Amino acid sequence: MTFRLVALAVLCASLAAAQFEPNWKGLDASRSGFELLTNASVGKIFAQEEAELVVSGLGYPEGPVWHEPSKSLLFVDPGLNSILQYTPSTNTTVALISNAAEGANGMAVDPLDPNIVHICLQKGRRLVKAHLNTSFTADNKYGDDLVEEATEYNGTRLNSPNDAAVFSGQGEGARKLNSTVLYEIFFTDPPYGWLNGLESEPTLDKFSELGYHGVYRLCVTEEGEENHLELLTPALKRPNGIAISHDGRTLYVIDSRAEGDGPGTRLYQFPIADNGTVSAPQSLDDVTDADLVISDADYAKYVAVNYDTEKDPGVFGHVIDGMVAAPSGMIFAGGPGGLYVIDPAAREVVGLMRLGGSSHAVNVGLGMEGEGRGYLFATTPNHIWRIKLDDGMMTPKGGDTTEEEAMLRQ
Repeated sequence: MTFRLVALAVLCASLAAAQFEPNWKGLDASRSGFELLTNASVGKIFAQEEAELVVSGLGYPEGPVWHEPSKSLLFVDPGLNSILQYTPSTNTTVALISNAAEGANGMAVDPLDPNIVHICLQKGRRLVKAHLNTSFTADNKYGDDLVEEATEYNGTRLNSPNDAAVFSGQGEGARKLNSTVLYEIFFTDPPYGWLNGLESEPTLDKFSELGYHGVYRLCVTEEGEENHLELLTPALKRPNGIAISHDGRTLYVIDSRAEGDGPGTRLYQFPIADNGTVSAPQSLDDVTDADLVISDADYAKYVAVNYDTEKDPGVFGHVIDGMVAAPSGMIFAGGPGGLYVIDPAAREVVGLMRLGGSSHAVNVGLGMEGEGRGYLFATTPNHIWRIKLDDGMMTPKGGDTTEEEAMLRQ
């Protein structure tokens, strides 16, 4: 099958492929590799000792997702306002959308049609669906067939959708969906679309027409049925990265500014019952220890050890940002010092993969099938890295449900 994606690569002259070749300038190869941060036995995590640098010359890459039909990685660069494609077999990177991506950020591949991608448009203030064969035009813009999936909640415009995760109810032991629901899209809606040189982080609250920054679930239904948008919680201050467990029974959300205006980051876990009900606090006063994988205090400890706040005091550099949940249950997240390995069952950061001395990792994607299966793609300022997971990380966790897990799901 011939993909229009490939044809577009020839037309994208505005961003030359050579500009994105791996370049170690400004990096430190001696500051690479995995560091275990726990005394607990966690087994083998990575199949490689160090991550491989695959793309350079970027601004602030985000939203990496593996696209199996084209054997490529799709990602965005908000700084370039572009959506790009990295193809490992040819080691080339080209732009699909140049300077017209409406602040695209998080992306998720459709679970039913891999040539459809769901895109969070921060500056466009909407969640959209794009078809990779038709929705990107020859002049590097979105086509007329771009479909709006979420633009408002109860008649009021969204803030700026940031990150998304999909769940289809497939796989042994997975939570089953309602008979009319094809799949679910979970997404966060912070105010980051307004962040620029004129507005600083503490001033962003004034832009929200909703008056809060929510976490949502969009239930995509069969043709002829109306999709349903549900607010899961308005309690988080800056909901950012989002991921869902392989069995669809736990939703993970990062709050990048949990306390005050400083770098107080929390990683939340919200259990999802068999009937689809998500148990999430509706205010900060409702938050309990059971809701937290990583607390403010835990996060401050990791920042102090792994991040030089004096050398790089940038706003985003202090936060755990994007993440992905592996089938094993382990979470991989971009954060201060590199790529964090988080065990949600132990509620602990068990390890850190340092990426050439990069001050922080931004986001991470995981290939789930074909040539991309088992590969993590981590983004850092200016660069993208690839590393192979151990096979055990791609094996769904089994065994009996713990007493604590059972209580969380009641």
